[in-house]
Amino acid sequence: PRAEITSHSDGDSPDAGFRTFAGTVDDPDHAVDDLLVTWQYDGAEACPALAPDDNGNTTCEIFLQAGARSVSLQVEDPIGGLGVAQVDLDVQPYGDPWAEIESPVQGGIYYSDQLIEFSGTVGDESDQPGDLAVTWESSLEGALELIVEPDASGGLDDFGYLGEGEHAITLTVTNTGGNQDSASVIIDVGPPNSAPTCEILTPDSGAEFDYAELITFMATVADPDVPNDWLEATWSSHLQGELGVITPTSDGSVTLPLNDLSVGAHNVTLTVTDEQGSSCTDAVVVTVHDCSTIWYADDDSDGFGDP
Repeated sequence: PRAEITSHSDGDSPDAGFRTFAGTVDDPDHAVDDLLVTWQYDGAEACPALAPDDNGNTTCEIFLQAGARSVSLQVEDPIGGLGVAQVDLDVQPYGDPWAEIESPVQGGIYYSDQLIEFSGTVGDESDQPGDLAVTWESSLEGALELIVEPDASGGLDDFGYLGEGEHAITLTVTNTGGNQDSASVIIDVGPPNSAPTCEILTPDSGAEFDYAELITFMATVADPDVPNDWLEATWSSHLQGELGVITPTSDGSVTLPLNDLSVGAHNVTLTVTDEQGSSCTDAVVVTVHDCSTIWYADDDSDGFGDP
């Protein structure tokens, strides 16, 4: 029988790691399904003896180590005849992969009842992203059940929960050569998120104003989890819709001066929202009058001034 290695040639310099070797065998005296093929790496069996496919083709995945190595393909016919093909290789050292964490970030605000984004990028000079082995781990909770298959550009993105406490989050990537790299970030995960609080200070509910008169809406807000200037305060009227969106000051003050409220009784609502979407509301009723026309009561009962 005859054997030929088709995937590699003598003197090739493949990178270390898992590599697939392919070959073909035939025999002028026997059918290919009567033949038995064996792959060897540096003289030791690399793949168990198997029959080739119907066309005499055979493959074997071998983990190559750096240095001078040999791979051989042996074929045996039913009466003990042998055919051997061998390639001598100069296997190159395998490079290192790399990993970067984009989220979560140190100093970020995280809650035990809110999803946390886990995103990063992995790569390697020799391996395609899909060939890399990736893990996410927490120092408190161990391996995290997240998507660990990079996209075509090496990107990773998924969401998950973490319990309260200080977590060291580690992203580890391993290439097919067995080399690893990792990136880590330390984050604090707090208790469940609390909604902000808010209170309108002025004007008082029931206050009345002339049309075009300046009305100054003032409120105070607070949040037990994040700085006050992380909040968003929205003023709105059921008659005019949104009146303004304000970022509170660091001391929690929210001020909105207006002189263009339409005539009528306005139910003015303040809605304050935190970075997780939790919110609080407070409301006052203010009435705007059109005082451009003077009306007189019908004190003499002559019919003029009757409502």
